[in-house]
Amino acid sequence: MSDNYLNKRKNVRLKGYNYASYGSYFVTICCHNKQCLFGRIPKEKDPGKRPQVILNDAGNMIGKWFKLIENKFKNIICDSYITMPNHIHFVIFNHNENPDTTHTSLENIVGWFKTMTTNEYISSVKNNNWPAFNKHLWQRSFFEHIIRNDEELFQIREYILNNPIKWSSDKLYVP
Repeated sequence: MSDNYLNKRKNVRLKGYNYASYGSYFVTICCHNKQCLFGRIPKEKDPGKRPQVILNDAGNMIGKWFKLIENKFKNIICDSYITMPNHIHFVIFNHNENPDTTHTSLENIVGWFKTMTTNEYISSVKNNNWPAFNKHLWQRSFFEHIIRNDEELFQIREYILNNPIKWSSDKLYVP
């Protein structure tokens, strides 16, 4: 990969915003190359039933590490989340009273989550015959949105809940 490529990467973070400060955040982290490693969403034959994510062991592991964020970062509260076949969406609340500490920055939280899940995934590839991934488990960056009010929080929670319904039209969908 050339240095020129790295210089052209778009920084998607809000300029001047302190991501270690008190706030609510919606985060999406995607598998590298959109690999569907965490489960599947079968097409529902009954039109009255909602499609559900059928997680495999790797998908359950992703959810386990999401819930452990609260243990690692004392000012963080985990809210809604969904593990999809090739990504995770979640909401966290940062109750950090001292935004000068970078320990609870969103980048540190996501970095820790990616490290822990990648390490366990690699171990399970070796020990439990999980499918191998190509070079990286996760894409290099992540999507974030600062949740500004209760109405946005409600809409994001609904989006997370209904994500399996829209899977086949999702931009992360891989048939």
